[in-house]
Amino acid sequence: METLFLTTANPQSGRTAVVSEEADSIWLYLTAPGQQRPERDCWLLNTPDAPPRPVPHLYRERQSPPPAPADFTLPGAIQLVPEADRWTFIWSDDGQSVAALLDDEPIGIASAGRPRGLARFIKAGAAPWAEPWDEPVWVHTFVPRPR
Repeated sequence: METLFLTTANPQSGRTAVVSEEADSIWLYLTAPGQQRPERDCWLLNTPDAPPRPVPHLYRERQSPPPAPADFTLPGAIQLVPEADRWTFIWSDDGQSVAALLDDEPIGIASAGRPRGLARFIKAGAAPWAEPWDEPVWVHTFVPRPR
């Protein structure tokens, strides 16, 4: 089975968004303009193999971010790796923020203007993985308004 790795570029901002399967988790990355280096990240999901209490240094040794601890996740946070055709990206008008959607539901946002991403399946206090979902930020940043 192939490892999940999806990208999309924004020509306006020069940024690239990536959804990537890591060791026991899936992450959204937003690169710096014109670079491949991630500038922001956002945990999205844990896979069923994720331990309830990951040991961060063991993941760093594997050059992978650790999955979110079970104490910080909400129902829906643990899933088999979703197939590539179930994912879509939506960019903000200025290309400085990107949302990852799974089955047309937004589950994570990475933004150049926010130090932490927003994740649908994370509880408060889970930094550095992500901040809890913020529906007003989603609506303000990504939902088209009538003109």
